[in-house]
Amino acid sequence: MKQMKSTIEKDFKKKGKTLQALLLENVLATFYGGKEKAAQRLKILKSSSNSDEAFLEALKEDLLYDEWMKVMGAFSETDNLSDFFKAIKGLPNDSTVNIASPKLMKMRTVVEKYDRSGKSPFLDFPLDIARKVYFTIKETRGLLGIKGNRIFKKWMKHFDLYDVSDSNFAKRKFNLLEYMKIVSTFIEKGGELNISDNIDAYIKRFEDGVMISKGQLAEITELDYRKLKEYISDLNEIPQDVHKFPYVIAQQIIAYCEAQELE
Repeated sequence: MKQMKSTIEKDFKKKGKTLQALLLENVLATFYGGKEKAAQRLKILKSSSNSDEAFLEALKEDLLYDEWMKVMGAFSETDNLSDFFKAIKGLPNDSTVNIASPKLMKMRTVVEKYDRSGKSPFLDFPLDIARKVYFTIKETRGLLGIKGNRIFKKWMKHFDLYDVSDSNFAKRKFNLLEYMKIVSTFIEKGGELNISDNIDAYIKRFEDGVMISKGQLAEITELDYRKLKEYISDLNEIPQDVHKFPYVIAQQIIAYCEAQELE
């Protein structure tokens, strides 16, 4: 993620003022609910400001510029997703910086709208950057707590995450988007992270370990090892010749065990 800072700087120098103008135009239109409303809001800000500098400061405050810079600063100074979540939690917990605040949720809506539409250059730049920030398989496995490629490939295949049959798979790198997809699939059902509501749970999950052993499952379910193995074998859609399971699969096993014990 620290790679992102230098990548952003290079791209801004290359694409220059045209890109910045496109970004600002689309941010304003979406943030204020359309180009006309954006123009009206800018007119109000301009009339209430006694200088260009004051106008710029008022606009930055409206667009949550400082708040987003703090979040992006935390992102660009960390090495992995776990450290980023901890950095976000370390930001002052007030109404403007808190990542779950109404203000930042509004700005996130702007990003998500363009992400879905695919019609605007607003998100092209961030996505372009994300595709240039890479993580090795070793770095990705390290965050997930998986020591070897054999087990990693087994779960990647189970989740249908990229082609693991390639002989060069061990040498490949994942860009930021791929990395986020892999990590989120291992820890959240459906592979969709809800940072606003679950950031504490994600931090704890990384600290406790994303992979859950059969021993831990036996302790959680209060089952003897033989019965636990029997219940796991019932779930024939998941790999059987493994000793640890991604958190999202472990939750599926726990739910099944509990249901069986109630019968």
